[in-house]
Amino acid sequence: QTGSIRIRASFPNTDDRLLPGLFARIKLVGSDSYKGILIDEKAIGTDLNNKFVLVVNADNQLEYRAVKLGEKVNGLRIVREGLSANDKIVVNGLQRVMPNIQIEPKLVDMATKEQLAGLRKAQQLLDKTSTSLAAESDSSADQG
Repeated sequence: QTGSIRIRASFPNTDDRLLPGLFARIKLVGSDSYKGILIDEKAIGTDLNNKFVLVVNADNQLEYRAVKLGEKVNGLRIVREGLSANDKIVVNGLQRVMPNIQIEPKLVDMATKEQLAGLRKAQQLLDKTSTSLAAESDSSADQG
């Protein structure tokens, strides 16, 4: 969801890219951390009020699986609930298949090399930010 709110923030601006009176578009994390699985959006179907994926079972038959989605990250969608890490899902040709049919699956990469590089970079930034925030929190606790 999107919206506008007025906030006040304090952060380093050593290169003077932000000047007084300028506006910025920011993204705030709105939930606690959680484990999720990143999948290509092409793998996600919609029926009435549900988002779903088709999972390949042990007999190479397709099973309907409702999923709860999170944000989009580097062109991939976070699945918060409904999938496990070992599930194989239909990515290409979702319109040509349906639940309970037998298929001959072919494994494909879920993400491009560029997407993976972007995800690694984002993870490093998150790790760096988390570490500095934890250190900042520790130092303010020591002062108080």
